[in-house]
Amino acid sequence: FSFEQHCEGVGAALRGRIHWRADDPTAPPGPVTPIPSNLWKPSAGAVPSTGDVIYLLSEQGGGATTLYQTNINATADGRRINISRGTSLGRFEAMNTMAEIRVGYYGGLMRYPFHNPVLGGLDWSGDGYGCNQLTGWFAIDRLNYVNGALAGVELRFEQRCVGFPPVQLPALRGFVRWGQFGG
Repeated sequence: FSFEQHCEGVGAALRGRIHWRADDPTAPPGPVTPIPSNLWKPSAGAVPSTGDVIYLLSEQGGGATTLYQTNINATADGRRINISRGTSLGRFEAMNTMAEIRVGYYGGLMRYPFHNPVLGGLDWSGDGYGCNQLTGWFAIDRLNYVNGALAGVELRFEQRCVGFPPVQLPALRGFVRWGQFGG
């Protein structure tokens, strides 16, 4: 079917066409593995090599950094991982075709919980930082479950707030390591 939409204050109409077949077996892809090697990582020596850590690097203000090593919590709820420390909260959700989040790269994302569920979503907010709209990605480098419960996670992310008019603002990049990893 075809459609046309008009919004207040905008002169041009949005027009589109939707074609859907019930017998189409195409499913959205899962996370990209291996994780692309050109994604942001903390520079050597920026984070300790062991222990729980949240490392945040903001392009805003000339590359301000924040490092937390205590009072970090992480939980997994199916396809979503929640990271918290004080007033900071990170939410990282895989695509809705997955029952459980797994290692890999999740790209082309928008703000959780207002994201496209077929792609997944993310959101990092707190300590004076947050976005109404954002674009970004996250990569889960390591995961450890024990008896079905999250026991360890290591991930990286980048989110950019979207301003008005629609422009991408400076990036917030982060690295999280929490819990225990076997072996």
